[in-house]
Amino acid sequence: MRKLFYSICALLILFIYSSSFDTFAVEKSNILKKEKEITDLDTLYEKALNGITDNKEIDEQLKSTAILSGDNGTFSTNDVLITTQELISEQTDKGLKESYVTTTFASVNLDELRKESNIQPFADRGKEDYDPTGSVKAYSRIYYDITTKDGQTHYAITKVTGGWTSYDAFISFKNTKVKISQTGATKYSGCNAGFCDDQIETKTVSGSTFSYTSPMTSWKPVVNTTYTMIGVKQTATLYDNSSSWNFTFDNILFR
Repeated sequence: MRKLFYSICALLILFIYSSSFDTFAVEKSNILKKEKEITDLDTLYEKALNGITDNKEIDEQLKSTAILSGDNGTFSTNDVLITTQELISEQTDKGLKESYVTTTFASVNLDELRKESNIQPFADRGKEDYDPTGSVKAYSRIYYDITTKDGQTHYAITKVTGGWTSYDAFISFKNTKVKISQTGATKYSGCNAGFCDDQIETKTVSGSTFSYTSPMTSWKPVVNTTYTMIGVKQTATLYDNSSSWNFTFDNILFR
């Protein structure tokens, strides 16, 4: 009887060890590329201004719009600056996993708006005679992973950062908010009938900058289809001594 007991214990230990070994084997990965992240906004702006990017396909399909609305009407531009950096590429037993961060910049010149009711796109900031005085700028950084499951490419936001900057001494920002969306079909379990329609979060920002990883790290990756929405919308109200404007900066990776 004692021998039988020891034999069963030995088999259990062997089974646990074997299962642990298999688990570690599944998690094994091979780093193909790893880059130090560029976080300096001036450097990122220069890269965007000069069209330097690690993923032109992403940059070209990204829909980015800056909208300013006030007493004189609503003005918009999609002439913004974009750059994408590949942070890491690794081959796992589950397939290729790529991690990127896409940075976008938009700016409006309030002095020009006051005089001409016109938005001056940020792309014009490369001109030597550009004077930033009187302008406000918004920037957005979307971190995301690209993976494959059941033969389909999936996308998942892992982090978002961004903010607003004023070069006008009389301008202040209020009611700053960020809306993060990652909805669409998925091959991952956990969403109703294979469609994630509730992966949306609105954050009230304290101050002029933000950085969030929650709740995106618990969201399910989604595929890029007709009903997909992956992106970040920043909103703020701009005030000066006599006027106010609603400033919306919308960055959609996939729709």
